[in-house]
Amino acid sequence: SGQFHGRKDKYKKARGVEVQHWSLPFGSVCNYGYGTTNNVTEDMLMNSFTLPFVAPRECGVADVPGQDRHSLIWEPSNFEEETRVFQQECRDAGLDDFIISPRRFFLDITSHIQWYLERGVQATAVILDRDQTIQKTSKNIKHCDNVEISDLENSYGKRIILEAIDELDQGSADPALVLVSYEMMVHLGDPYLQSIFKNLGIRSDYIAPIEDANERYVDAEKVKREAPRDQTFLESKITRRRRSHGTPEDIAARKKRRDIFKGIVATRKERRDNFKGTVAARKERGRK
Repeated sequence: SGQFHGRKDKYKKARGVEVQHWSLPFGSVCNYGYGTTNNVTEDMLMNSFTLPFVAPRECGVADVPGQDRHSLIWEPSNFEEETRVFQQECRDAGLDDFIISPRRFFLDITSHIQWYLERGVQATAVILDRDQTIQKTSKNIKHCDNVEISDLENSYGKRIILEAIDELDQGSADPALVLVSYEMMVHLGDPYLQSIFKNLGIRSDYIAPIEDANERYVDAEKVKREAPRDQTFLESKITRRRRSHGTPEDIAARKKRRDIFKGIVATRKERRDNFKGTVAARKERGRK
């Protein structure tokens, strides 16, 4: 649609819909994704490793040879410098040259979606959020074993997401942003997926198989070991509470005393109200 109607990528054009998958951050691993330095700061991430948008892949190239030739970031024919041809569709989109993508980068969700919308392309960001403890565990195992950099990346990524939530439309028939909870998707299954499809304008009866990928990060043996201890603690807590409250007879006696006291208080209040009424009546008669 829009200025990309005549794009050369036949697969995308035939399907009519392009799905891009971006992580915050995307690509490589944190140990060497930012060059040789481990002195990573938020300003550095924002100024040097954040793209305002990712153009269609025929308009993109990699900054480091040897990266994935089939990524959405660039067209495979752009991999070798001598075979690159800057397409007219890229010029029509307002680009003067190829977009260069770092090894590891953040994508500004807000400006990315706005860039496509301004060019007549219906675009929606689907933000999938996951349990943070499990997300950190997975990330530290697979993508970033430097905890300090990992935490900084997570904090900066959250900032980008919150800005998108604040800036992008979520309430219209063609929303620019849809929020998805991974845990709700696993727990509720197809009804939750169908609600997401509805928000995205997708009509489908397809029931997708959903696997709980969180399970592998939960120490089942630890849960089993601690379950008896937790049960013992809960039972002792209940026992202490019962002891502090006394026997059933003691509890009944205390309730009876409270009811009697409440009755006395109510009677006193009624007498005070009656006395105030009598005084008010006398004053009224005195005025007459």
